[in-house]
Amino acid sequence: MDLNDVPEQTEVIFLGFVFLAALIYAFFPAVILHRAHNNGKFRSSFEFKKIYQKIRIVGLKRLIVVYLGIFIIATIMEIVLADNISGSIPVIGEIIPDLLIAPFLLVFTARVLGLIDVP
Repeated sequence: MDLNDVPEQTEVIFLGFVFLAALIYAFFPAVILHRAHNNGKFRSSFEFKKIYQKIRIVGLKRLIVVYLGIFIIATIMEIVLADNISGSIPVIGEIIPDLLIAPFLLVFTARVLGLIDVP
């Protein structure tokens, strides 16, 4: 997509959505952390004052470093394991990583984020 072909108003709206998505992605680890401490209640995901306090307690730099580290580890594991499985089993090998590997990576991510603010 070339932004030179798009009218200026659409370009500003697109960049606004990109900024909003980056902001949501930056707060995502803190939202997960706050929700985990409130027994997984969906309503706790929107308590922005408490989430901001959780970010201040844990530290934004520490939260971002841990989340980035988890993302890198999960991506490497997914690539390595998915390529090995899909190369050996042609059709079913495409589905197995989504059913077996992804849930373990999700549990790993949730566990690490849950332990980040434990003293």
